[in-house]
Amino acid sequence: MERGHLTVPELKPLIGKDDPTILEVGANVGQTTEEMLREMPKARVFCFEPEPRAIRKFKDRISSPNVTLYECAVGDQNGNIRIWDVAQRTVIAPMMSGHTGTVSSLAYSPDGKVLASAGSTIFNEGSGYTNDGTVRLWNTETHEQIGDPLINERSSGPALAVSFAPGGEKLAVGYGDRDGMVWDIGTHKLVGTLPGTYGVMPGITYSHAGSLIAAGDSSNVRIWDGTTYKLLRDVKGQTGSVNAMAFSPDDGHLASAAQDDTIRIWDPTTGTLVKQLTA
Repeated sequence: MERGHLTVPELKPLIGKDDPTILEVGANVGQTTEEMLREMPKARVFCFEPEPRAIRKFKDRISSPNVTLYECAVGDQNGNIRIWDVAQRTVIAPMMSGHTGTVSSLAYSPDGKVLASAGSTIFNEGSGYTNDGTVRLWNTETHEQIGDPLINERSSGPALAVSFAPGGEKLAVGYGDRDGMVWDIGTHKLVGTLPGTYGVMPGITYSHAGSLIAAGDSSNVRIWDGTTYKLLRDVKGQTGSVNAMAFSPDDGHLASAAQDDTIRIWDPTTGTLVKQLTA
């Protein structure tokens, strides 16, 4: 199968190593992922696919621990959400509208039936910056909003990041001026607070087992118990705002990406730095 006019066997000698890290945008049902694993069994493949039906087929097809699947849709500055077939470069669903600010983060529920979106800040000529601050839930089959938006009455700032618990029943949200919050998706009620953050929280994630929640702010990485929401570790070491977080498939490591041009790999059980990658 061609990928950018080159087949996977043709790409292998160009990559020049047996254990590369590969980003596959538009993973579809996993056919190319499967071929990459066959040619390079030690590769770490990070796949991006927004379409729920393709995601279900992908998960049935690919079970390798070396593959991480990100179920992605795309939001824009005007508060709209579009779902794309990345391979065909076409929009495959009606536009979802409702946010009054930039859509800063999107996350699919584990079963692919719900899409969560976070509304951030938008600049308007004459009135300056305004915050949306809401989180909205969308039915991925009908593309309609599910119930009222989730509004954090304790925050007047933007909603910046969303992450579903592995069971899909809870949603962790990072805000721009308050502690992180955890919402019950079924009741639309606030069920937990993630204390100890300072200002902006642009990255947040559940561990794969759901036992931990991690988030970054202007300088630190913090880790909470995924059930009690108690702060377990306050990890210092970043020198720039932490924009993204990700647990390894076995939850043994936690990666943080920051504006200081580094990616740091942490041991989440101890908070110790394992490795640092610098751009």
